[in-house]
Amino acid sequence: MEPEEYNRKTGTETVKRSRLIAGLLGMIALVTLVALGTVFTLRNRAEKQKSVAIQMKDEAIAVIDQLSDSLDFLADTLRLTVQRRL
Repeated sequence: MEPEEYNRKTGTETVKRSRLIAGLLGMIALVTLVALGTVFTLRNRAEKQKSVAIQMKDEAIAVIDQLSDSLDFLADTLRLTVQRRL
């Protein structure tokens, strides 16, 4: 094999290797972007779910307070009724 042909072949192999590495790096970058997009989407979904959960908790606490007040009122009414009958 002549030096000129050897240099041409070596250069072609180097170009092929460079293209392969560039392609792999491109694929890694693409996968990373998809992963980041997924993380961002999941984070937003989690924030929305947290907001809904906090709202539901606040509503449940309000209902519990109303039930507690109603129970107190009924207990007072029952106590007064029992005292009047005695």
